Amino acid sequence: MQRAANRVRVSTQLIDARTDYYLWVNSYDRPIGDIFAIQSEIAKAIASQLQAKLSPRQSIALAATPTREPRSV
Repeated sequence: MQRAANRVRVSTQLIDARTDYYLWVNSYDRPIGDIFAIQSEIAKAIASQLQAKLSPRQSIALAATPTREPRSV
C-alpha cells in the first residue's frame, strides 16, 4: 500500500503457495476517503478468484461501510 497526499494505491497478489504461481494481480488507485470501498472490492475480487461461495450474511458484511471516518481506525 502506498499513500500520496489524498490518494492511496493498494497492490494485491494472489499466489498459489504450492507452486509460487501468480493466480491474480491487481492495483487499486483511489482517494483515501474510499479506503473501505477498496477493502470490500479487494475482498470480493479475491473471493471471486478463489471461486468462493459467500453466504448472504458475508455478502451484506462486504457491502456495508464499516465507518465513515478512516482516522478512527
